[in-house]
Amino acid sequence: MSTVRRKLHDSPYYRIDLVEPGVVWVCRTAAAYPDLDALDAEHVAVERALEPVRGHGLLVDLRETAGRNDPAFEERMRTHRAMIFRDFARAAVVVRTAIGALQVKRHMSEDGFSDRVRVTSDEAEALAHLGQPRRSRTGR
Repeated sequence: MSTVRRKLHDSPYYRIDLVEPGVVWVCRTAAAYPDLDALDAEHVAVERALEPVRGHGLLVDLRETAGRNDPAFEERMRTHRAMIFRDFARAAVVVRTAIGALQVKRHMSEDGFSDRVRVTSDEAEALAHLGQPRRSRTGR
């Protein structure tokens, strides 16, 4: 069975695809934001891309990006995180490291999403949480 994909957004910072059946795959790339204004502008575009597919399962893949936790960045991201996870009944976040998992779990708890967001380093576990078959974004 082939996987149907529809590209929703592609930028230096995010790749977002609708992967049928019913998973929105948000991949944060390794590209660093040059400043906080670029971060804000990118998240306006991300929100626009996510709006028509809210209600699907959401998989946020953070494995490519480096962690960042300076206070100004954290404050800006708080609003953007809430926008990303809003109106998705189920979500999963895939991270690369145990430290990344701890940070994301803390964020999900602070944002009130911890009851419906699974944080894991295992892509198959994330897809299972979303009720999806074991397949990767590339269909493997």
